[in-house]
Amino acid sequence: MRIAAINQFYWPDLAATSQLLTDLCEHLAAVGHDVHVVCGRGHYAGGHAALPHKELHAGVHIHRAWTANLGKASLLHRGADYASFHATATAQLMALPHPDVVLCLSTPPLVASLGMMAKAVRGSRFIYWVQDLYPDVAVELGALRRDSNMARSTAAFSRQILTRADAVVALGDAMRAQLTAHGAPVEKVHVVHNWADGHRILPTPVQDNKLREGWAERDRFCVMYSGNFGLAHDFDTLEHAFTQLGRRDDILFALVGDGVRKAPLEQGMRARGAVNLRFWPLFPREQLSHSLGAADVHLISLHPRLSGMVVPSKVYGVMAAGRPSVFVGPPESDVWRLLEESGAGLCVRNGDGPGLVDALMRLKDDVALRERMGLKARETFMARYDQPHALRAFERIITGAPVVQHPATRAPQGAKAVSVASGSDG
Repeated sequence: MRIAAINQFYWPDLAATSQLLTDLCEHLAAVGHDVHVVCGRGHYAGGHAALPHKELHAGVHIHRAWTANLGKASLLHRGADYASFHATATAQLMALPHPDVVLCLSTPPLVASLGMMAKAVRGSRFIYWVQDLYPDVAVELGALRRDSNMARSTAAFSRQILTRADAVVALGDAMRAQLTAHGAPVEKVHVVHNWADGHRILPTPVQDNKLREGWAERDRFCVMYSGNFGLAHDFDTLEHAFTQLGRRDDILFALVGDGVRKAPLEQGMRARGAVNLRFWPLFPREQLSHSLGAADVHLISLHPRLSGMVVPSKVYGVMAAGRPSVFVGPPESDVWRLLEESGAGLCVRNGDGPGLVDALMRLKDDVALRERMGLKARETFMARYDQPHALRAFERIITGAPVVQHPATRAPQGAKAVSVASGSDG
């Protein structure tokens, strides 16, 4: 089949959607499909890349459209980037040989309208892979007023996309419920969790981790946040723990990644005298096993109002590395449910800073608990969330083959994540 995929970012960019789409497209090309990707020429972190307009990489034809690439400093800059990509990507898509299938992600917002257009004009099957649900995310984060004309018109347009897609891919059950509530036909919505590569990311003992050794911090309890420092994540609750534990010489907070919340967080923690926080940019994907494995415990967070609209994909890499997680977020979210079913971590409600401190100290003091949760994380990951499971499911959706919906993961008997509340042992 000839498949066209559309997303603002693609290889060699390090954005999560870029890496996921690269995995999928390279797999589809490897099994014999003619795969074309329409993407932008810039980087998620900003700046134009010195990349060719067209390129063949790992069997995938890459078509890079021009974008303004002003970055994320303001809504005006983001809007200009989105609008320019919509326009140039439309021209690139229409210039491609007739695709049998058009796969659209949700970055930038409503770019899936190109898939809807290709279906109407060229008769292509249209598959919508939802990573973030717009405009709901923008409304909940305060970027759009709920009663504004912009919010109402984009919501109506989003419903059209959901109803006209031949298949809609959700990242979890909470997101599936949101999508069906927004008009996606139940029979067209399939859950395919984001993934990590279990052959590249392997559990290794902390004492054997070269990166941790290079930090000269092997004897400290290392808590890592790795990923996007974005508005969709709850850093207010994390800041409470950083402030309370930020001067202890037996704890190291390793904060890895980039985003709009990073610089204010770094400045605020410095002003509060938190001396045990270290900030790094994202490591190359080839070093992901070492970077994730450098931590004893990982932090994952989600804004309290974004359950079902965003699913932090970092949880899969953490599980592949065989490390426990502490999740800060709403109990109805997909990550909370995953950890609760698998026994791979502890869960804390948004705003419960003391509960987060208790959870971290519990894991610091109980090495056996950390090891058990790390084993459960890896075991569950290999059974359900390793890359081959997702790629096979996606290929069935793209080719129109019957899709097998697996039941929810069941935790081994007796395994359960602990919901930690302030003043309670869960």
